[in-house]
Amino acid sequence: MSTEDGNPGRFSDAINKTFPSIWINRENTATKYEKIDFNDVEFYDEKILANVEKHLSEKIEDSEHRKSEMTYKERAFLHGIIRKTKPMTVVELGVSAGGSACVILNAMRDIDGAKLYSFDYSSVWYRDAGKADGRKTGFLVDQIVPELKHKWELYTGGVPCKYLDEHLPDGGIDVCLLDTAHSNPGEHLNILEILPFMKQNGIVIYHDTAYHCTDMRRAHCTTCCVSINSLNGKRIHLGSEKMAGLPNIGAIILDKNFENMLIALFSNLSLPWAYRITDYDFIEMFAHFSKYYSRDLLQIYLYYYVFYTNGGLNNVENAMAIAEKQTVWSLPKLNERSANSRKELAMAILGHMYRLNENTERAIELLKRALDGNVLWARYDLFDVLWKRNNPGDASYMLQLVEPFALEEDVLSMARLGRMYMEGRGVKKNTEKAVELLKKAVEGNVSWAKTFLDEIRDGKGQ
Repeated sequence: MSTEDGNPGRFSDAINKTFPSIWINRENTATKYEKIDFNDVEFYDEKILANVEKHLSEKIEDSEHRKSEMTYKERAFLHGIIRKTKPMTVVELGVSAGGSACVILNAMRDIDGAKLYSFDYSSVWYRDAGKADGRKTGFLVDQIVPELKHKWELYTGGVPCKYLDEHLPDGGIDVCLLDTAHSNPGEHLNILEILPFMKQNGIVIYHDTAYHCTDMRRAHCTTCCVSINSLNGKRIHLGSEKMAGLPNIGAIILDKNFENMLIALFSNLSLPWAYRITDYDFIEMFAHFSKYYSRDLLQIYLYYYVFYTNGGLNNVENAMAIAEKQTVWSLPKLNERSANSRKELAMAILGHMYRLNENTERAIELLKRALDGNVLWARYDLFDVLWKRNNPGDASYMLQLVEPFALEEDVLSMARLGRMYMEGRGVKKNTEKAVELLKKAVEGNVSWAKTFLDEIRDGKGQ
């Protein structure tokens, strides 16, 4: 079976495990953290933690919430890892008021050249969201460790990956703390955003790994627990937390064979999503993932984004149909991931999804932006959406979309121009011209053109 714009495809039997050369050179930047003894790490250099501890245990002004959303032992665990490893580059995804940033900055205060890069989706502290005078994300750093702000860079507003390429140092990340949404897709997306920048044997720390056990309303918040357990490497445990179950924080020294983790990490995106990511976030992450991961992995992201955007488990049959159709249609396009077209390619794919959903205006908007970004095949989808809208004012623009390419023997454009001549849209009706164009399209394997050619021959298209 062929499609109107390319060949069909399905999930590959084997995932491409070849890393693009743009991943950091992990062997040349490998840490020695696997040789460190992390037993009882939460007790290491506790006296330095005392510099900020007296502040972090207090409540935030005009709030019932404490300055740190970690317990003392969790803060000590984070602090101890920083003190033991003496990292040069630490990344924090999920900042909130800035309690964890204060712990990290304080722990690296005497490490020359060390720097913390923090990223948060919101520019305003999430508990002040909607307030006219809402405090900014990370505001506690100014209050508690202002003398260490030269070691800190904060980026807010949108998904982290939109900032990573431009602002992270070339040498890679030593330690990363993930503490964001705690519900799917949340940290499952975050680890995929940051993984290409992690050093070999770098450390990833997750907070709220037992968050799903703290309240029935949080039973679905298994994201951090599942995500950390999908990574390969040596675990670092908080051993002294006095509880029979699991502690609410954990860390892992990443195994050097990152490729062995990728299918598991991308498979986590199949787990039920608790929220829908925005079109803008989809575009940013699609561009990022298309740069750093294989086509086969990228299609997993695309499939489950489309599935859960279109109702997911609440509308299984329709969601699966759209996700399957969208993914199969997109596969040939995923080979076009040049540096200048990743975001525009995402816009075209998203526009096609909105076309399937019959969200005409959004589809037109995205497809026009993709076409302006030189994703030339977006003109086919754009033409089809405009054709279905059947607005007489679109006719001249539709002609511009296909006529120049039909003159160059582009069979997909010829098929569409043939329909225009067949029905007299935007051009004077000319059955002879329509037959000529549709016949050439059929000869060029545009199978659907035969339907209209047959209509003319049967007298239905006269």
